[in-house]
Amino acid sequence: MSEVYKNEIERYMAPYDSAVLRKKIKEPSELYEEAYQSGDIKKKIHAIFEVAKYNLGEWFQVKDLSDIEAVRLRNIAEKLVVQSEEEIKLVKKKGMSPRWMIEPEIEVVAQWLYDLYGIQYKDIPHIYMVKNNMTGECYTYEANQEKEAKAKRDELEGGEDYVIFVSPIIPDDFKEYLRRLRENAHLV
Repeated sequence: MSEVYKNEIERYMAPYDSAVLRKKIKEPSELYEEAYQSGDIKKKIHAIFEVAKYNLGEWFQVKDLSDIEAVRLRNIAEKLVVQSEEEIKLVKKKGMSPRWMIEPEIEVVAQWLYDLYGIQYKDIPHIYMVKNNMTGECYTYEANQEKEAKAKRDELEGGEDYVIFVSPIIPDDFKEYLRRLRENAHLV
C-alpha cells in the first residue's frame, strides 16, 4: 500500500478512532438531530456517517467495516450531504416540492452497497412482518405487499391487541451472501 494512500486513510479515519469514539459517541439518532439543528456541514457529514454505520449494522449485520469500506462510506456521506444541502436550498429558493429530495441516511447505505459490491438497493430482498403480541400470531409479507402488511396492522390495531409492525426485514440468507461477498473482496 502506498504511503499516500495510508496517509489518506489515516486522515479520514482519525475522527473515528475507536478509543476516541468510546468517550464521545452518542446514539446515532441523537447525533443526527444535534447535527441538523446546528447546521454545521461537518457535523452533518459525521452524523450521516454514523447513522449509515448504525444502519449497516442493524439491517445487514455489517458491524466491522474495513478501512477501505469505512473511507468509501465517509466519502459517500460527504458527497450526499453536500448534494442534499444544495437540494434544500433549491427547494426553498424555487418553492419546489421536497418529496423528491434524497434521504442521505438511507441513500449512503444504498450507494455504498452498489459502489463496493454491485448490489442495487431495490434488488435487496426484504419482508414486512406484523406481529400480534397478545396471541403470538405473526404475519409476513413480501416486499411488494407493503400495502397488505399495513392493512393487516391497521386491522389488528382496531382491536385491543398489541401489535408490532416491523418495517423491512432483510432475510438472513441475504446477510450471509453480503458477508461472503465482503470476505471474498478482502482476500484479493
